[in-house]
Amino acid sequence: GEVRCSLDGSVPFRLQSSRGSYYSVVTSRELDREEVSEYNVTVRARDGGSP
Repeated sequence: GEVRCSLDGSVPFRLQSSRGSYYSVVTSRELDREEVSEYNVTVRARDGGSP
């Protein structure tokens, strides 16, 4: 089925689609640990197909 994924909030990450219904969370810019030491990332996945 069709799977849709999204990231919640304003974080310096993005979802990169790989093969099939697989995604990777990758950085969208350079990160600086001294500026921000940690991030909370929520990934939402929704199945658009039918059983």
